Amino acid sequence: MNTRTPQLKRHRASGLYVIHWGGHDYYLGRDHAEAQERYRQQLEAWMEWRSAKARADAERPRRSSARRKTLFVLDLVEQFLEAKAARGRDGHYRNHLRRFTWAFAKLRADDIRAADVEALKSDMLAGGFHPKTVNHDVSAIKTLYRWAERMELVRPTNVRLAEGEPLPAVPDRALSLCQVWAMFEQAGDKLAPWLRTQYLTLCRPSEMVRVANRQGQWRFPWLFECTHKATWKTSELRRIVFSPQALQALEGVGPHWTRIDSYYRATQRAGIVGGPHPLRHSAATHLQMLGVPRGEIDQVLGHLPARVSRTYTPQDWRRLCGIAARLPV
Repeated sequence: MNTRTPQLKRHRASGLYVIHWGGHDYYLGRDHAEAQERYRQQLEAWMEWRSAKARADAERPRRSSARRKTLFVLDLVEQFLEAKAARGRDGHYRNHLRRFTWAFAKLRADDIRAADVEALKSDMLAGGFHPKTVNHDVSAIKTLYRWAERMELVRPTNVRLAEGEPLPAVPDRALSLCQVWAMFEQAGDKLAPWLRTQYLTLCRPSEMVRVANRQGQWRFPWLFECTHKATWKTSELRRIVFSPQALQALEGVGPHWTRIDSYYRATQRAGIVGGPHPLRHSAATHLQMLGVPRGEIDQVLGHLPARVSRTYTPQDWRRLCGIAARLPV
């Protein structure tokens, strides 16, 4: 704020007396006595303006520059994870911000640029990380800095300019029918009914765990409904159709494993490479080889159609049981 007292001056070209304060020029006329009187009135107004501006500056909350200087990447990540923990989403970000924290923990959060993220991405790719994992890390870093900018913890940065890596083509994990039979024989008495039921229902391994432990309800004797938590605040209803062969295989299924990781470890102990999920791809491929249309296969798989189709074209679940019954096992 300019605290210098405004001075009365005379404009050479026009002969007018003028003063300047508060970003404005005040012309006081050509008569010297009249200009002096109006100058005193302007001084009183200037004194009131300066006092009011000083009070406003004193009451305005000031940002702590010391906090910004001492806010390192490690401190920023910890504050971000505490905010996400209240919503139950800290586990995902804790995992994908770990490598970023190790690399830049002792740097100021304001000093991180898109070039640093690109360097970290290159190091991860050189270290053998999958591009999908690299993209998850880059996305987590962008989310971290968007949150920090909204909270005014850092200045606006160009971190969001960092781009993800193109993902390679997903390999075909479908097994032949002979390989599926060999997997059942290799699994053993406890695991084989689980794998056979999952194959005949085309369900996911997580859904198979819910079916085995009755974590859901039977809407019909051939239709099982379970709830899947899509995000921290939303969930979706999944339906699994059972053909007569699948219901027969389900009779030998016992609640041996209550978590999906336990189910995967059981397949690893049995020497099954790739876990139980390829059975879902294999069953869909075998139905396609039998001439079943792709749209009907998607319905058996549980892929949600468009909202309009889901509203105005109710699915015939009984017909889907007949489609699943065509599997040759």
